[in-house]
Amino acid sequence: TPRVEKLSFTATSKVLPITKTDKVKMYVFSVHLKDFAQAFQKHGNLLFAGNIRYGLKGENAGKVRDGINDTLSEHDEEFIFSHNGITMVSQKLSRNGKRITLFEPSVVNGAQTITYIGQKWLKKIDKTKAEVLVKLIEVRPQASFEELETDIAIRSNTQIKVDFSDLIVSEPSLVTLQKHLLRKHIYLERKKGDQAPSSALLRITKERLVQILACLNKELGPTAPKRLQELFKKHHAVDLIRNYVDENKVNDIVGLIWLYDLIRRVINSFANKTSRKRGQIATYAIFTATANALKKAGIWNSIVSQLATQEDYLNFEKNEDVEMLIKACRGYMLKISKKARRNEPAFYKNREQTQEAINKVLKKIMKTARNI
Repeated sequence: TPRVEKLSFTATSKVLPITKTDKVKMYVFSVHLKDFAQAFQKHGNLLFAGNIRYGLKGENAGKVRDGINDTLSEHDEEFIFSHNGITMVSQKLSRNGKRITLFEPSVVNGAQTITYIGQKWLKKIDKTKAEVLVKLIEVRPQASFEELETDIAIRSNTQIKVDFSDLIVSEPSLVTLQKHLLRKHIYLERKKGDQAPSSALLRITKERLVQILACLNKELGPTAPKRLQELFKKHHAVDLIRNYVDENKVNDIVGLIWLYDLIRRVINSFANKTSRKRGQIATYAIFTATANALKKAGIWNSIVSQLATQEDYLNFEKNEDVEMLIKACRGYMLKISKKARRNEPAFYKNREQTQEAINKVLKKIMKTARNI
């Protein structure tokens, strides 16, 4: 992962060595908050190279930002007492008076704060007296820097829940697949909160990717996505991703991603208010049946081979024959679940019942699939 080569601060307190082991040394000191704001303006997300995620959006993240904003606006001199501090990992610490230089640094806890002040508070930050406490962990040369950096990042991120899916951020197969998919104009979000490049036509999270791959796995099936974090906890996710790391298989995964995206939009666009709710519950079953129908009809490979350029992606979105197949699949699936006379969440949680429903739907839509 690209990172900042070195970063310099002016300490506002003594640099205190707290503890050390045969692998690391730990220091504590304070710096002006504006130094981090300026560093973010200059380096952006490179500051968080060793973190397991970037600054996040959402309700929990919003509460953190509101708290930062209130403290800086009303009691900026008390910021250092109110904030948990910034945790950093570095390969080397150099001191020249109060000037501190960190080599190969990374913020492993505090991305939320730094992102917010770097984006929203830079113009006002010079007027504040705010300081922030820094906990620096210097990794000794004989220790594995990246391994320790990741471990420290995982242990430090406790303010916002760390999911099992966050922990595979450095999985080599995930990194490789991200590179392959980007060449196909699809951005695979490896770290939560990452920004997709402008060249990407479609964005997919690693969580969503694992869900759609699990649907077509014989041992897991379309009920597995309901238990998303279990897929990551039990290492199913890594195994599914590794199956597609080979560059020759990337086209197949591209087809699955675009088909799933199309299915979601077709369900939301054409279902009325009552059936849309059922359609959302059955999305993964509908995806499984549709993909299997296209493969069984012998036209999947031709569809995948056509998804090679930007123009073909856009044409695929407008493919009326595929849309007709999806709508037919959805209709049959909803009839079966309604006929079961039970609430659909319970119906689709049952692996055997779901697979039986998919097999019935598959027989119904094969004629439509062969005509595409």
